[in-house]
Amino acid sequence: MSKENPELHFKEVATKVGQMWRDLAEHHREKYQQLADQDKVRYEREKEEWRIRSLQAPPEEEKTKKKKRKGAPKVSCRSCEKVLRVDVL
Repeated sequence: MSKENPELHFKEVATKVGQMWRDLAEHHREKYQQLADQDKVRYEREKEEWRIRSLQAPPEEEKTKKKKRKGAPKVSCRSCEKVLRVDVL
């Protein structure tokens, strides 16, 4: 649709596509509705599987702490205070 009418804005294209869908015969829309229903079932199943996996503890190798960069300067709170100190009058 947008290739055929490149001058149309998104809203106009969406309106035309929506009208084409409404004008489509019921027996033609049925095929797409079945595909949408199947995809919804797949989505719900995958969402439930994800929810169950997210409640489980992660494997041991994923629990390791993030290693610090070699040679990174060690900064204590006191050294930060010295740098960020603002004299108040």
